[in-house]
Amino acid sequence: MDQETASRPNGESLSDRRVAFGREVIGPVVAAFLVRLHANARTFEKGSGTKVLFCARAGVRIRKLLDILTSRLGLEPLSTGEDFWVSRLMAAKGAWKSAPHAVSAFLEFEFQNRSHIDFVLAMLRTAPERQAKAAKACRTPETEGGIAAFLNSDDPAARIIREHFDEQADLFGRYLSGLTGPAGHLTLVDTGWQGTTQRFLEHACPGTDIWGLYFGRAGFEHTDRSNWERMIGLVFETDTFDRNQLASAILFHRHLIESVFEPNAPSIEHLEEDPSGKVSAPGAQAVLDDPHATDTAPFYVGIRQHLDSLTPDDTLASIERAAAVAERRLAEFIMLPSRDDAKLYLSTDRSADVGRSFRVPVVLPPEDREGEVDSCHRRIDDALWQPGQIALEYPAETARPLQRRKTGLGRKEFNEPSKVKTLAKRSKKPKVAVITRTMDRPMFLRRALISVSEQTFTDYVHVVVNDGGDNDVLRQTIEDAPIDRSQVILVDNVENRGMEAASNIAIGACDSDYIVIHDDDDSWQPTFLETTVAFLDSAEGQRNIGVITASEYVSEEITPTGIVIHARVPFMEWVDRVDTMEMAIGNFFPPIAFLFRRSAYKQVGGFNEYYPVLGDWDFNLQMLCIGDIAMIKKPLALYHHRDRGDPKLFGNSVIADRDKHAQYNSAVRNDFIRSAMESGNPALAQLVGLGATLAELRSTGRATSAHLHDIAVSRKAALRGTPGMAASPTDSGLETSADLYWRALHIMHTRMRAGSMRTFAMSLKGIARRARDMILRRRIGVGPPLSAEQIKGLAASVAPGSVARPDFPEEQYLEKNPDVAEAVRNGALPSGYYHFINQGIFEGRTY
Repeated sequence: MDQETASRPNGESLSDRRVAFGREVIGPVVAAFLVRLHANARTFEKGSGTKVLFCARAGVRIRKLLDILTSRLGLEPLSTGEDFWVSRLMAAKGAWKSAPHAVSAFLEFEFQNRSHIDFVLAMLRTAPERQAKAAKACRTPETEGGIAAFLNSDDPAARIIREHFDEQADLFGRYLSGLTGPAGHLTLVDTGWQGTTQRFLEHACPGTDIWGLYFGRAGFEHTDRSNWERMIGLVFETDTFDRNQLASAILFHRHLIESVFEPNAPSIEHLEEDPSGKVSAPGAQAVLDDPHATDTAPFYVGIRQHLDSLTPDDTLASIERAAAVAERRLAEFIMLPSRDDAKLYLSTDRSADVGRSFRVPVVLPPEDREGEVDSCHRRIDDALWQPGQIALEYPAETARPLQRRKTGLGRKEFNEPSKVKTLAKRSKKPKVAVITRTMDRPMFLRRALISVSEQTFTDYVHVVVNDGGDNDVLRQTIEDAPIDRSQVILVDNVENRGMEAASNIAIGACDSDYIVIHDDDDSWQPTFLETTVAFLDSAEGQRNIGVITASEYVSEEITPTGIVIHARVPFMEWVDRVDTMEMAIGNFFPPIAFLFRRSAYKQVGGFNEYYPVLGDWDFNLQMLCIGDIAMIKKPLALYHHRDRGDPKLFGNSVIADRDKHAQYNSAVRNDFIRSAMESGNPALAQLVGLGATLAELRSTGRATSAHLHDIAVSRKAALRGTPGMAASPTDSGLETSADLYWRALHIMHTRMRAGSMRTFAMSLKGIARRARDMILRRRIGVGPPLSAEQIKGLAASVAPGSVARPDFPEEQYLEKNPDVAEAVRNGALPSGYYHFINQGIFEGRTY
């Protein structure tokens, strides 16, 4: 169906809806803006004798709307208001002679990454003969040196542009002098934002006091704010959305206001002199004609209808009250639009100014664009109104949380907090409390609810904590899910407090023997609770404060049609125990895999709410200080990651917040070390302090092994004269150096416990040096063969009782090497791994 004729069930056309939106939502906000504009402009007129100039193009419509308002309310009209034919580019040309560096910097920013020829065509668009001459003469059409350097160079095209700027600066000065007369004070009226036009006018008229009355004042990091004390934002003054200025939501959709006020006519970018010597703007008449028909300017038509409905009985206070209500509706429309809302702008676009003639769509049709690689993520990035594009691309349940994330919006802005705390109450204490933290992710939450409901173990309560999301959406998700809702408790946290605080709140809202964190984007195999609870209840499990299961890493992507799973692989496959030393290096199991006793949770004091990320690692370190955590080697936990698509929209914290993880890795480690020292446990503090070094050594060892393998293959192939020849058996042990480093780490652990820091540090240095040297010699055939003394020297550095690498295939190695298996059976060797690390790798044995 055609977008312009698409109708809702009540027969209302898209054009009618646009007019209604202008009348009912934008209209009251604009009315309040005009009331404030009138009051401020009159104050300037009376106080300083200022002249009020309405900057074209937007100022022309603002002036017409102000005339309607003053007429309907019976207010005294302005005495000095005039149309001012100017634009940012025209003002820059006017300031060229007085402030060439400021103008060059402005144009450099506007045309960054654009070619010089594009710049030439834009600057001379209104002078066709000069444009053709300059384009032909341009010696550096590409981007060498940047626009500012090009503009001030001796390139023939640059000289032509400067001549044009000089002429326009002279004409602008004469035009402005004739417009303002002897007035020493000017007040500009425009939509506003950064005040670029006002700043250039201050350069062009250094002796004139210039102020600005704008719809809004907002800037960016690069914005020149030198004149901001003379800029007044009548509706909002903020660079980012401010909940105390709800109309500042317009910053997410500036086109909404710009399109309302700007007529469908070209920007004023040059002046001309007629035979009589009068300076005028050739494009002025097209702006003044402004037919503003329903089909071409529906929002503007709606605003005019709202203003026409006002009467002298409408007081300034009542207009402000109506605006406050409308601002809330407008903010919700801009930041959390529905698909129907977004369609209001589906066929609208924004003209590119500063000499550029192309137009940019506000939102794009949710389909791949012809002739280019496209995706929903790219269209969202390209759209001028990103929350609107999200609404077009995704179903409502997915779009709403994405919009909140894109805008940084919490639920508190638009929804009243719920006073009802739970959906259900339980009379019997459950065995397990399953804690799910969520915020505006109904698609994930539904999957988590089903994951818990499908457990074969049923003596649980599922506590869902709403960490600042839309409570109505969350409740509806729970109501619609195919689950037993009597087992669900909903805790409304009202505002976002963070993952760890949400966990503590939810845990405190229930009682149980055991606790497990089931994040809203993860899931379980059906027997997870049955298996883990049975273990902790068993005689063997009584000595443990908790238990983990093996996990699977689920690679997935969120698309407009739903969740797409790309792969499932073992996560941290080498883990077969929960070792304090390993936890000191870094967290190695996800919360979804960990069932723990509530008594242990209370003993460590819960989750540290200071950490926005890595709180689970800190919690696990604290838990291991008071007891052991067992391991069940069944992959019953599914750890989901959105490692494809846009990580900013859907990524887990480990993917989307990598920088934050790096920052808080040090914070968690340092806090733990200080705590351990204060509690009189320096050995534990040393262990955790060395964790970062141990992690780096392991990573270096494995990277070195892989690199040496590449060298070995290339070297041996070259020596044998057979490019690409397969490696010999000694080249296939890719983990060789990693094995040696692993052994070295455990020697460090053993000796540290014995209190000999100096001894284990020196041992590590020697082992690492000898390992690198020996492996390199052995693999690429450099130097003499390894001697028995060298092998013995390396073997003497490692203790038979050291723990083997957890992922070493002991049974596979013994099966492949019967002589070693016989020696192990006879007690001559402690293990196959001991043989491999001391002797087998140098004999060319593999596993």
